[in-house]
Amino acid sequence: MRVVLALAAAIPAFASAAALDMPSRKPGLWDVTMTFASGPVAGRSMASQHCIDAEVDKMRGFAASGAGKCDFVKMDKTATGFVFDSECKLDSGTVQTHGVVTGSLDAAYSMDVTTKHVGAAPPSMPAESHMKIDGKWLGACKAGQRPGDVMMPNGMTINVLDAAKMAPPQMPKRP
Repeated sequence: MRVVLALAAAIPAFASAAALDMPSRKPGLWDVTMTFASGPVAGRSMASQHCIDAEVDKMRGFAASGAGKCDFVKMDKTATGFVFDSECKLDSGTVQTHGVVTGSLDAAYSMDVTTKHVGAAPPSMPAESHMKIDGKWLGACKAGQRPGDVMMPNGMTINVLDAAKMAPPQMPKRP
């Protein structure tokens, strides 16, 4: 469960990056390993397989639209990939994200992401977290898989498109 909570801490990074015109990963089945360098699950890794298409790839997380308002989002190409930075406002404060992506989004990539909460961090989330994400393209999605399916190590499959549809609506703030 803690690994899932740590994954949730990374969502603002993906969400803010999705707002950019980021290069897209090749559609198909990706093997993705997240290694947590800090926070409550430091030193742990989680591997999963993701069946993606263009719509899913634009999400870059489970619910990009619910991550908050990003006032600052920047992406710069580098010789080996790209770097992105963002600052997003949440009810509890601001989330600053810095990411460095290297490799090919057609075959294999590596991403180092640091997320800092300025102000109060959301419950169960560390004030700062750092993780590495490695992705490797495996080929076409397997028979029976559909875009958005994330196959977890325990055999459970979650579809991020279905999860986004089930997310509770955002309540308007009181004046």
